[in-house]
Amino acid sequence: MRIAAVSDTHGFTDNIMRELTGLPLDMLLFCGDHYRDGLKLARQLELPVYAVTGNCDEREFKAPAQEWLRLEGKKVWLLHGHQYNVKQGLDRLWYAAREKEADMVIFGHTHVAYCEEAEGIWLLNPGCAGVLSAYPGSGPSWALLELQDGRTDITIMKFTR
Repeated sequence: MRIAAVSDTHGFTDNIMRELTGLPLDMLLFCGDHYRDGLKLARQLELPVYAVTGNCDEREFKAPAQEWLRLEGKKVWLLHGHQYNVKQGLDRLWYAAREKEADMVIFGHTHVAYCEEAEGIWLLNPGCAGVLSAYPGSGPSWALLELQDGRTDITIMKFTR
């Protein structure tokens, strides 16, 4: 299963659309900040989507703030991350993931890509896919997850176009 994880488009979807168009993908996971961007991308790419709201999505009252998924046998927690103050560190998020028995947490909010496995729990932030990559050196990015036969391969993809 090939999955694109995208976060923090903030209304700017043209560049990430160019990056994803034509790639063999099975699903889109959208980590918020501009929830409707995730739905728009999935519709244009003709992909199933799981999307959550972020701290900039106050008007999306009926949209989920988090999703729990079972992907290729892995328990995946999708959220924006502001609920766990991820800009101040990832400890709270990791401990919550461990308590909830998650295999993987996919989140956004910091606008900085991050991918690490800690004691069997993957923490993945695909970075900022909009033009608001405000942190020096971070640049726009997204993540490609490849889940197959119990194997997890994750690549942070810097924009090429």
